[in-house]
Amino acid sequence: MNNRIQPVILCGGTGTHLWPLSRQAYPKQFLRLLGSESLIQATARRNSGPTLKRPLLMTNVEHRFIAQEQLAEIGIEPSLIALEPLRRDTALPVAIAALMTADESPDALLALLPADHSIPDAAGFAATLDTAANVARQGRIVLLAHGASRPSPAFGYVRVAAETPKEKRSGRKRTSTSTHGPRAVESFVEKPSAQHAARYLKSGAWLWHTGIVVAQAGTLVTAFRKHAPGILESARNALAEAHLDLGFLRLGRQAFEDARDISFDRAILERAEALACIELPGAWSDLGGWGDVAQASPADAHGNASQDPECIISEGASNCYVHGDGRCVALVGVKNVLVVATRDALLVADKGQADRVGTVVDRLVAEGRDEVVRHKRVYRPWGWYEELNRNHRFQVKCLMVKPGAQLSLQRHFHRSEHWVVVRGTVEVTIGEEQSIVSENQSVYIPLATRHRLANPGMIPAMLIEIQSGSYLGEDDIQRFDDRYGRQNET
Repeated sequence: MNNRIQPVILCGGTGTHLWPLSRQAYPKQFLRLLGSESLIQATARRNSGPTLKRPLLMTNVEHRFIAQEQLAEIGIEPSLIALEPLRRDTALPVAIAALMTADESPDALLALLPADHSIPDAAGFAATLDTAANVARQGRIVLLAHGASRPSPAFGYVRVAAETPKEKRSGRKRTSTSTHGPRAVESFVEKPSAQHAARYLKSGAWLWHTGIVVAQAGTLVTAFRKHAPGILESARNALAEAHLDLGFLRLGRQAFEDARDISFDRAILERAEALACIELPGAWSDLGGWGDVAQASPADAHGNASQDPECIISEGASNCYVHGDGRCVALVGVKNVLVVATRDALLVADKGQADRVGTVVDRLVAEGRDEVVRHKRVYRPWGWYEELNRNHRFQVKCLMVKPGAQLSLQRHFHRSEHWVVVRGTVEVTIGEEQSIVSENQSVYIPLATRHRLANPGMIPAMLIEIQSGSYLGEDDIQRFDDRYGRQNET
C-alpha cells in the first residue's frame, strides 16, 4: 500500500476568464459547469480508488469551508486541507506538498492535479496515471500532455523525443510525436508568445502540457533545491510557521509574503532534466474560458449548447452557448454568441472574443466593483445568505442556516436587524436572553447588542433578515465567539 499515489489537488486559482459566474469568493473550481458535480468534486472523484491515497488539498484560506463541504458532499475525506494565506502561483504550494510528503517518505509518489479541468474519460485517465507512476518511480518528473488544437499562448508546450531508445536500436521510424506511451522531453516552454505558439502548432512536434505532473516527493525536492532554492526555503518556513486550526493546516503568512510569485512550470519544468511525457487519451480541457466550456458542453442540431438546454429558446440561432442561471434565454437570429447570466451581471460576447473577458474583470477590479468579488448568494460555513434588495439605509437578505450550525456571537455598531423565520426553528440569543423562534415568528436585534443565531433542528432553517442603519457593510461586525475560527475575518 506504500506504493499508492498521493493526489495533490491545487485549488487556489480564481478563474477570472469565467466571469461573471466565477468570482473571487466563489471561483471556477467550485462551479458546476459540466454536470451535477463541481470541477473540484469531479477531480477528487477521478483521483480516488485503490491505487490512490486520500487527497491533499492546497487552497486559499478564504475557500476552506467551500472546499471541505464540497468534498463531504461526495463522500471523499481529504487527508489534509492546507491553507494558503495569500494567493501565490503554483511553485510554492507544490514545494510545500513535496516537503510535507518527502519528510515522511522521499519515494512517495505525488500526482499534482489542477482542480478545474475537464477529463471525461476517467478510465483512460486512471490508466495513464498508473503508467506515469511507473515512470516516476525511476526518478523522473512525468508530465501529462495533450494534443494542441490551436496556437494558444496560455499553455505550456512540450516537445517530446520522436523515438524511444528501443526504436532507435531497431531502426524503426516514427512519423509523429503523438503517442500515449512515455517519451523523453526534449524541450518545455511555458506560455510562449502567440507567434511561437503558432509555430509550435504548425510544426506538429509539440503538445500542450495539461498541468498534471507525477513524481516522487524526493525528486521534486531535489529539483527545487537545484533550480529554485528560494522557493524551497519559503516552503520550509511556511511549514515551520504552520499550525492546525479546526482540522485545517494554516501555513505561515510571512513565508508567503516573502516568497517569489512564480509558477511551478517556470520555476522547475523549464529547467529540470530527465523530464518524461505521456499523452493523455481522449478529450481534455482546462476550461480556461467560456469558449472552452461551450466546446465541452453537449450541443443541439444547430450547435447551441447549455448546461440547462431547457433555458434556451432558439429562433434561427446557431453555434451559441448559454448559461442562464435558471432564466429563460431567447436567441433570435444570432450566431457564435456567448450569453452568461447571473443575478447581478450579464455577459454577452462573440465566441471568438471570449478571451477578452479577463480584460473586463481587470476593469471591474480597477473600479472596485463588487460584481467581481462575490455573488448575490454568499456561502458561509453555517449556510448562506442572499441579497434580495438594498438601499443606502436598508438591506433585505434571505438566510439559510444548516441543521446543527450556528452563526458567531457578534454585534454591529451601525445597524439593527429584524429576523423573520419562514422555515424551520431557530435558537436566538439577544444579550443574555435565549429564545426559540419558529415559522412565522420574528425577533428584533437592537443596534450594538450581542446576538447569535443557531439552528438546533433537523432541517435547514430559512429566514428573512432586514437590516437598517447608516452603514450596511459586511465589515461592520465584532465577533466574540465563533466555532469556525473567524474572529478576525469579515
